Amino acid sequence: MERIACIRSVKGVGRRVFMDIDRSTVTATDLEELNAIYHRYGGDLTQLTALSEGGHAQD
Repeated sequence: MERIACIRSVKGVGRRVFMDIDRSTVTATDLEELNAIYHRYGGDLTQLTALSEGGHAQD
């Protein structure tokens, strides 16, 4: 996860993972990679929707 450019840091607490995401630098590629991670591990996809709808995703 830390290889995705927009992720500043990752922290695990129990079974949860918290990512600090720099919303101003999220690219379409970052969203694709995050989407794959969320699908694989059963994450809440509404969180990604908020990123993509925020108008911050760059091409």
